[in-house]
Amino acid sequence: MEPDLEENTRLLSPDPQNPEDEGYFNARFCPNSRQTFRICLNLKTLIDKIVPIIFPESEITCQNSPILNRNVIDLVYKAAGGKGNGERGTSSHKYRAALVFCLLRVCGWYWQQSIDELTDNELYKLRATTAQRLAVIIIERETEDDQYLFLGMLCHRYSICLLGIDADPVSALELAVDMHSTMVIGASGYQRCIKWLWRGWIVQSDTDPHAYIMYKDVASNSIGAHFDPARIKTPYYQNILEIFFNLLYLGLFSIILNESREEVVAPDFIEILFYLFTLGSVSDEIMKFYHVGWYYFSFWSALNDTMYSIISIAVFFRFYSLNFDSPEKRQNYHEISFRLLSCAAPLMWSRLLLYLDAQQFVGAMIVVLKTMMKESILFFVLLFVVIIGFLQGFLGLDIADGSNDATRRILISLIKAVVGDSSLDDMGNLMPPYASILYYIYSFLLSVILMNILIALYSTAYAAIVENATDEYFALVAQKTLRYIRAPDQDLYVPPLNLIEIVIGTFGWMLPRRLYKKLNYYVMLIIYSPLLIYITTDELSNARRIQYNRYKGVPDDANENDTEWDLTDGYDTTDITGSTWEGICERNAEIRDELRNQREGEQQDPEFLIDIKEFRGLIDEVVKPVEDAHKAGIKWEYYELYQKIDKLTELVQILVKENQELKQNPRSKKVLAKDFKISYRKLLSRLSGIPSVYESREDQRRLTLEEEYMLSNWIMNEYLNDRPVDTKRIEEVAVKFLHSRNDDTPLGKKWFERYTDRHPDIELVKLGEIPKGINEGSNLNSVSINSSEKGISWLKKIFEKETTNNPSNDSDEWRLLILDGQSLDIVSDEFMIQCYQHKIWLLYLPPHSCHLTQPLDICLQLTRQLSDAEIEDILRSSTRSFTDSEKRQIVAAYSNRRSEVFGKDNLLQSWKKTGLVPYNPQEVLSRSEVTKPESPGTATSRDVMYMPPQRKQNDVKLAMDAIARSDDPLKTIEEILKSQHEKARELDERKTMLEKELKEVKCRLKYLQGDYDDEEMELLEEPKPKKTRLRDSNIVFSKKVGKFGGNMSR
Repeated sequence: MEPDLEENTRLLSPDPQNPEDEGYFNARFCPNSRQTFRICLNLKTLIDKIVPIIFPESEITCQNSPILNRNVIDLVYKAAGGKGNGERGTSSHKYRAALVFCLLRVCGWYWQQSIDELTDNELYKLRATTAQRLAVIIIERETEDDQYLFLGMLCHRYSICLLGIDADPVSALELAVDMHSTMVIGASGYQRCIKWLWRGWIVQSDTDPHAYIMYKDVASNSIGAHFDPARIKTPYYQNILEIFFNLLYLGLFSIILNESREEVVAPDFIEILFYLFTLGSVSDEIMKFYHVGWYYFSFWSALNDTMYSIISIAVFFRFYSLNFDSPEKRQNYHEISFRLLSCAAPLMWSRLLLYLDAQQFVGAMIVVLKTMMKESILFFVLLFVVIIGFLQGFLGLDIADGSNDATRRILISLIKAVVGDSSLDDMGNLMPPYASILYYIYSFLLSVILMNILIALYSTAYAAIVENATDEYFALVAQKTLRYIRAPDQDLYVPPLNLIEIVIGTFGWMLPRRLYKKLNYYVMLIIYSPLLIYITTDELSNARRIQYNRYKGVPDDANENDTEWDLTDGYDTTDITGSTWEGICERNAEIRDELRNQREGEQQDPEFLIDIKEFRGLIDEVVKPVEDAHKAGIKWEYYELYQKIDKLTELVQILVKENQELKQNPRSKKVLAKDFKISYRKLLSRLSGIPSVYESREDQRRLTLEEEYMLSNWIMNEYLNDRPVDTKRIEEVAVKFLHSRNDDTPLGKKWFERYTDRHPDIELVKLGEIPKGINEGSNLNSVSINSSEKGISWLKKIFEKETTNNPSNDSDEWRLLILDGQSLDIVSDEFMIQCYQHKIWLLYLPPHSCHLTQPLDICLQLTRQLSDAEIEDILRSSTRSFTDSEKRQIVAAYSNRRSEVFGKDNLLQSWKKTGLVPYNPQEVLSRSEVTKPESPGTATSRDVMYMPPQRKQNDVKLAMDAIARSDDPLKTIEEILKSQHEKARELDERKTMLEKELKEVKCRLKYLQGDYDDEEMELLEEPKPKKTRLRDSNIVFSKKVGKFGGNMSR
């Protein structure tokens, strides 16, 4: 009993109820037309919101678009509906499969809106681009499940309910080609699907016209699985057959056309075979147009139909000529037949390009040609209108005299003008001068306007195609692949073999369906057996690679190319012998050997290898945060700024949260007050918005808070630059602040004392030993009024103008002004106030230090030392007035020594000696000369200075210098340590006293609040200690540091 070919065919759909089977995505496992329409509406709403205005198109189409970020993509999946996160078995899994189809539908809606609403044409086109880009993103994100992408998203045919009517089912694959959406067609997942369809790895289902299935035996090693006539449906093999039959058809045409015949005879075998080829091709065109409809009509179908029409008419005259007995008539119609057949020769040869368009170069040129032909339609429409208008005008001039004898000459002349083969003589004798003037106008319109329009159209079409040549080629290949698939044919017979199908089709009315299927199977097996041998050989070769890929766990189309940078890819089937398993083992052994050889070659030099893990970590540190920025929905250039803003936002949120908790939880307020050692009542007052005493009395003070802050900063700056100021100068600066706002009222007598009470961080220092060295002379008061005025004028007119973004307003950012020791004569109090009021920091270089901190000065000094001897000799020998020769000698002596000194080694050594490069301040500080004044001087009111309580850093340097210069370093160190212990003891006593006073203040506060115990009462009853001053040789504290309310009052 013979097997049932229909039941055992390898192209039948698997069980649709089995989700693990590759045919699970069938008509019952997809959204219906109403659900598809709802998904489209959801997507349109989303796109309307995310593209409310016209953005630059590059913001949409670029990789990792900040507009189409991950949050938007998640909403696209959400728009499909269903439950779950898209995993197989959930309802969202099947609804999300229609997303690509729905996005293409929405794109079509936007294109229609751009035509209907021209005012927002660009906006709707941008939204259409957005829909296509979203479809591309959805396709390229499906990298793990090829079956779901190919069968569910791209190949399955979906229907949509439009205006209450279900549209014809169409797949996203077909819809993208019909819409010519090159953006979607160019997606990598789309192209892989086209490749699988082209190779026959994906085929149409025999039971469900809307579904596609995977060809099961693609990895089979059985010859019978591939020697199957059904494999002829594969587009790749159909293309091979068509190229073969087209070349054979062209050969027959060339033989017939070039054959010389003296008399008319009946058609021979070659001629009859050519006519049969033509009949088969014409019948195939009719069947495809009947099944596909207007979508089948294209440039190439028009070219084929034109060619077949000419050949059919020629065939008609050829057979018609045989009906006449007269040799003259027979010869006449015979000649007409062959002349018409000759006119089809250009079309016959151009038809070859139709089957070679799978090659990228030919395909791109075909696309350019097709586009130019479409653009030519506008030109020919304009040309037709112009020719008709002028033809009517010339005919009117011709019949003006009552006779019509130049019509043919006029028409030929107008047509010849299009190809540039006419002259003014053709119209010279026709009603001069009217005909000549009219012909001049016609020639001008044709040659200057219409021809330039045609050139511009061709240029624009070519530029647009070449710019997008790759995607246009992809679109052409996709269209070619679908052309083979779209025309349904149960049993494929390629023209002219379709004539056999017509003959066998008559048996379908007489034989049972089972026997009819057998008849078709064996007929196809016989006529296609040569090609089936090639198919079997090719697919068996691919089957080995596919089995190897499945063994490796990679897609079936992997390892087709052996790349140079990957030692583990590639699988050459020509070098594999034996069974499939032996081939896999052999390839694995080759990979292991290659990797071992590579490692051995790298390890020949132990110093060559690097830590790959560490190297990749370093790479990750320098790569741009593209993925993180895409996730955040911003450009990667702004991601670092976004991170900083995000951190600041988190800190603000934490601060707000803690503030709310603090206001709502009294217990936390008490803990906070205890932690910061401040009064609980005072904390409540601040949280309630009650100002402090310091703030409430701001209107009673002469200087504002900002001015006092600037004054304190100025004092600190002067101190840091080794220029501590006295009482009088502080008052002078305060008065200048008042003058700057037109307040001439003098300061009060106790203003300075109250100012220091408000700023306990400033203490009195008795002038004693002031170290001098490189800073010697920094306190000299040599201010020149004229120089100061020039400095203020330069500051206002030049520095502020050049460093402020907006000259009319002060900049919000602080600026830095660096002054050297020689610039101190311009720094008056007015100069400093001007700087502080306009947010300018002053940085003073130490005076008399240029020879130590400027390396070029050092080289210059060396130049002078070397050239002084020569110059002195010249000066001794010269008279009172120098001659030109002597001047040139002096310049030459200096220039020669300068070129010797300013060399690479001297310059580098100079930078090093100044401690600049490499950075080492001790290079300068260690060479400074520090001396003591002979007498400590007498303290006066002018000797009282104000500076912060921090110990100056020069004390450490002085100690180190003292140890270095001492004859007995151990004794010097012992004296320094003894002095430091004494100072530490005094600080401990001061700390004890302050802690006792603080405890007393807290007890008094509790007493006032009514919250105290007996022990605290006893403490309060103790006698109040007298005001104590700590003294040493240098410091006198005028106020008790840490006085209650000192810090909190601020």
